[in-house]
Amino acid sequence: MLKNFLNIKKYNIHIESVNDDGDVVFSTLQKDMGISDEDVKNSTIIKSNFFANFVGEFLVRANFNKFLKIMLKTNPNEYRKLVCGFNHKNFGMLIGAKNKFFKFQFHISLIQSILTEDLNNIVSSK
Repeated sequence: MLKNFLNIKKYNIHIESVNDDGDVVFSTLQKDMGISDEDVKNSTIIKSNFFANFVGEFLVRANFNKFLKIMLKTNPNEYRKLVCGFNHKNFGMLIGAKNKFFKFQFHISLIQSILTEDLNNIVSSK
């Protein structure tokens, strides 16, 4: 099941909302993740925190430019409080079994953490 997911070339996501506290909600269709109804019904890993965190972060990284645009649109007067004032810890995840979608939620501070990680990797490689 995760093997199918990792072999997909393009991940279609829909950013649904960004609230005033910096929580970002996005969704993707079950079929776009390569996950079958059987997987959703029988796989215990799909309902785990590991799955929500692993797949959620994977999808953010795979669609990083979409999420970066959200952070860059943050009001400069609110940036410090909103982005720097919190630390993303875990993804929330909802499985819409009837409509066959996965919805994820995370804090926008994750975007800054990924940017910092990338910068550290660039500096360290020199």
